[in-house]
Amino acid sequence: MKVYYRFSDGGFNKLKPEYVTKKNCLLNFLKHFHLADVEITIIADKVSEETVQWLDQDIASRIGVNYIRTNFGYGSKAYIKVLEMATELPDNEEIYFVEDDYIHREKSFQTLREGLEIADYVTLYDHPDKYLPREQMGNPLVKDGGEDTKVFVTRSTHWKITNSTPMTFAVRAKTLKQDKEIHYHFCEGTMTDSYRMFLRLREKGRKLISCLPAKATHGELQWLSPLVDWRKEIEL
Repeated sequence: MKVYYRFSDGGFNKLKPEYVTKKNCLLNFLKHFHLADVEITIIADKVSEETVQWLDQDIASRIGVNYIRTNFGYGSKAYIKVLEMATELPDNEEIYFVEDDYIHREKSFQTLREGLEIADYVTLYDHPDKYLPREQMGNPLVKDGGEDTKVFVTRSTHWKITNSTPMTFAVRAKTLKQDKEIHYHFCEGTMTDSYRMFLRLREKGRKLISCLPAKATHGELQWLSPLVDWRKEIEL
């Protein structure tokens, strides 16, 4: 599996718990992935010299993970960069795109691979908006407390088909190559429009699944995945 981790000192002003910092999230991710059968590339976009020093000393030297510096300043442009890199890979390569404000749990890597056995796109994030209607800042496709779906089981977890997820997900290179024009289309602004992108992919016949309960969460306070003590996960 190839992992492309997009790291930046910037970002949009979102309310997050104090334990959700860019450094904490990266260290948490590496704890669960750097010894797995993966090749990790960190895209360090528009980072300070202080951050570069930390990446050099604590990440590249001690952990052995390489990084590439870019100066885009926008998440959509950084995603296009990794999209171009990923679509050069062999068709059967598994790919995990990761944003820099996610917390991961034990066996995240193994769970991702299980998901890729049964779906085109896989997320470890159980997004709370899938249980809230539009009127409560939820998902437009939610009705009566949930989305219309189908539930599967693999060796270690349950999965449901879901309609969308942010831009942290796994996919195979062959699928990505076939869908790349859709990905490019929804990266034209400063932010990727992940919701409409995954709806378009679903119209094409692609299946996106998320595991239950979550093996990862986005770090925004309002949208932490339910039923998991995420402070404990990042402090382990």
